[in-house]
Amino acid sequence: MKLRLKYLVDTFVGRPLVIALNLLAYPLGKVLRRNHALDNTKVIVICKLMGLGSIVQTTPLITALRDGFPGLA
Repeated sequence: MKLRLKYLVDTFVGRPLVIALNLLAYPLGKVLRRNHALDNTKVIVICKLMGLGSIVQTTPLITALRDGFPGLA
């Protein structure tokens, strides 16, 4: 798939899909009243997808997670 086609699919399919899912998620979250507290966190998983750039970019994230959850490191 060429880059221009990927851009068009992302623009004309991806954006409306994201908007529609966000519009659905907000009222659904109010109805279900999910608790997103991080008090009972036991495991944090970080997935390396590809290349070295993802490791370099996630280094600040990993540092912040270690600082925020010292008992898990």
